[in-house]
Amino acid sequence: MRIVMFGLTGFGNKVLRALVASGNTPELIVTRHEKGDFPYYAENNLAKDARLFGINVLYEEEGEEKVGQMNIDLIFICTYHRLLSGGVIKAAPYCFNFHPSLLPKYKGSNPYYWTIRNKEVKTGITVHQVTKDIDGGDILLQESLIISPTETQGSLRRRLADMMAVLSIDVVKIIQNDEPVFQPQVKNSDSSYLCKSIDDEERKIDMELSFEDAWIKLRALSPWPGALIQDKPWVIRNSCKEGEIRSLDCL
Repeated sequence: MRIVMFGLTGFGNKVLRALVASGNTPELIVTRHEKGDFPYYAENNLAKDARLFGINVLYEEEGEEKVGQMNIDLIFICTYHRLLSGGVIKAAPYCFNFHPSLLPKYKGSNPYYWTIRNKEVKTGITVHQVTKDIDGGDILLQESLIISPTETQGSLRRRLADMMAVLSIDVVKIIQNDEPVFQPQVKNSDSSYLCKSIDDEERKIDMELSFEDAWIKLRALSPWPGALIQDKPWVIRNSCKEGEIRSLDCL
C-alpha cells in the first residue's frame, strides 16, 4: 500500500520502524525541524531514521503541499503539530490520526501530562478518522493500558509509542482486507475536555499541595518540561521504564 506518514520524533520513530519491518514502508515522511534532542527518552531524530531507510523527508508546509498532489492509499498521523487542510486529508481514501488518549477524553495536545495529573487509572491509543473537528472523527480502533503508580510522562510516552506501532500494522491489515468498521465517538461530558498547554504557571508546585498531589504533578512533568519548585526546575530521573524512578534532581 502507498502510505504517507505525518509524525514527530518519538511516536513517529516507533511507527516508522514497525511499518518498515512489516513491509509497508511509507513513501514519504512529513515532520518538523526539531530544536534539540528528544527530551523524554533516548531517540533518534525522526528524519534521521527515515533517511536510514531511504525514505524521502519533507517539512511542514512543503510536505503538506506535496501530499496534496500525491495518489496514495493511506495517511497516518502519528503526532503532528499542525492541523491539516481538507486537500491533504482527501489525498487518500483513508486518513487516520493515532491519538494518545481514550477519546473522547483528553482531546488536543499533551494528553500524557493530563492523564497522570488528573489521576486517571488508564489511558491508551485511539485510531480515528480525521475530520475538521479536532480529534473528533469516528473511531476505527482503541486500545488501553493501565497507568502505573510510578508513571512519569516519559515512561508513559514510551509505552504509548509501542502501542501505537502495533496498532499501525493492525490498521494496514484492516484496510488491505477491506474490513474497516467505524464507531462514532460517544457525546458526553468528556467530549468537551480539550487539553490545554503546559505553561510555567501550570508547572509550579504549590507548597500547600498534599504530598500525594505534589508527587503526581512532579511525575506528570518529568522528565520534561520539569516542575517548578520555588522557581527552580525539578525532574524525576529514570530510565523511562515502569517502576524505575532513580532520583529527584534540581536542574
